[in-house]
Amino acid sequence: MSKYSDNLCAEEMGIDLDLLQTERFSHPYQLHIHNKLSNQAALYWANENYLRLLGETAQAIEEYNESEECVKEKDKRAEPARKTAKARKVKVYEFTDRQLEIAKGVLDARDSM
Repeated sequence: MSKYSDNLCAEEMGIDLDLLQTERFSHPYQLHIHNKLSNQAALYWANENYLRLLGETAQAIEEYNESEECVKEKDKRAEPARKTAKARKVKVYEFTDRQLEIAKGVLDARDSM
């Protein structure tokens, strides 16, 4: 204990002022702890929100699977697909005289517009 100390009272009570300074919010150690806890909190709430959304999604999927709309879609998928005939290439075209007259009339009227 010094006779000329600025903080004689603190020294008399046995308070370490250097240690007390580390308790300030703006001290680098306190900022480090604050950032660390903030990051942990952000991860915790991100995980909680993910699990909540996952649960809501699972519940929504389950409700949809039980709905009438889904049952109708399942019934549509259960119907056998109708087979359609494959398109064939036509090698020789046969036109009637009337079809040829119409085609000639269209070709002649092409420049009229």
